[in-house]
Formats: sequence, C-alpha cells, structure tokens
Amino acid sequence: MNAADAAWVSAPSVKSYRLGAALKLLTQSYVTRAGYTFDGWYTDANCTTAFTATTMPDHDVTLYAKWTAQGGISYTVEHYQQNVTDDEYTLADTESKTGATGQPTAAESKPYPGFTAQSFEQQTVNGDGSTVVKVYYTRNEYTLTYDLNGNDAICKTWTARPIRIRLLKL
Repeated sequence: MNAADAAWVSAPSVKSYRLGAALKLLTQSYVTRAGYTFDGWYTDANCTTAFTATTMPDHDVTLYAKWTAQGGISYTVEHYQQNVTDDEYTLADTESKTGATGQPTAAESKPYPGFTAQSFEQQTVNGDGSTVVKVYYTRNEYTLTYDLNGNDAICKTWTARPIRIRLLKL
C-alpha cells in the first residue's frame, strides 16, 4: 500500500505466480482509504503507468494503489467568543461544511456584533471527516468617560479618570 492511512480490508499478503499464470488483481473490496476512491494498480509510485498485464511477466512486480480524492467530505468550523470576565473563550457556534479530501477548508469568520475575529488558518480536509477549524473572536473594548466638570456653578472641579467597560453577550 502506498498511503499511510490506507488499509487492507482482507490482507492478501504477497502472492506468487508462475510465469504466464493468469493474474487476478485485487479490487476496491480488498483495500480502503477514508475519503478516497481506489482507481487501480500502477507500476510506478506516481501512478502514471497502469498495470494492464493479464498474465504474470518474467520478473517480480510491485504494484502501487492509485487513490482519487472524494468531494463532499464533512468538516467542522467552531466559533469561540472571548468571555466577559476573563481572557478565556467559550464555544458560541458550530457549523458543518464540506470539501474535498486533501484540499484546504473554506472556513469564514462571522460578523458577531461587539467582537473582532482573529486571524486563523485553513486546515486540510481529512477523508475521515475529523477536520476542525477553530475561529476565535476577541471582545471589543470601549472607553466610558465620566465628566464631573459640568456646567453647574454649584459643582466643584473634579478630575475624571477613564474606565474600560466590556460589552456583555446578549
């Protein structure tokens, strides 16, 4: 097998054939790889030359499985928002998307009011559907300033200090 995540459904071991003997090549029912379709046996590791012999040639042969990526493979995008009381994050939303095995995901941030999405990396879609992309959103901070130097002549002059207030999740 020429893929680390491929597996034998029914292990055939090594087969020995006499010169000229009819060959019965193993099919999809013998090999499996999550997210891929088995597309035959090839005589080179790059799978450019299909093995077409029907009888055993006069030399040893190593065959390579050709795999074609499948589309429609599920992956998950998780959206985490920063907590009000600390700098930890809580899962706010999960969405399911699909892509092709071995290709990058197409996750997108969402427009949550009061939050700013942080940069994140797309992942490679795993054929077994285990891919997860995590998107984090920091909570926006705004400054609330109290002005104690109003226009009322009765008031004395005070020095105001700015304070920071975080928005609460509704």
